[in-house]
Amino acid sequence: MDTTNGGNSLLDNNPSLASKTRLRWTHELHERFVDAVAQLGGPDRATPKGVLRVMGVQGLTIYHVKSHLQVFHSCLKLIMQGKSADKKESGDMLSSLDGSS
Repeated sequence: MDTTNGGNSLLDNNPSLASKTRLRWTHELHERFVDAVAQLGGPDRATPKGVLRVMGVQGLTIYHVKSHLQVFHSCLKLIMQGKSADKKESGDMLSSLDGSS
């Protein structure tokens, strides 16, 4: 896990400050996150606390997971909206090809 705290020992002594440190989500860490979300029933059912527990990563905080879960959920919604629009457009194109609009 890569936290960007500049080697500040103040963060080591202050857990509330450490929980707000920026976390770089590596590919491996994100994959563990995605697996945890899937185990918990998907982004609509997974809670930050549950994801944190399933991931079991030392130093990862609920703050990190909550933020990542929100972004992850938003991205999935956008992707699904795009796929719905693609299906509609391809359906419209097919109906116009066979003359039945």
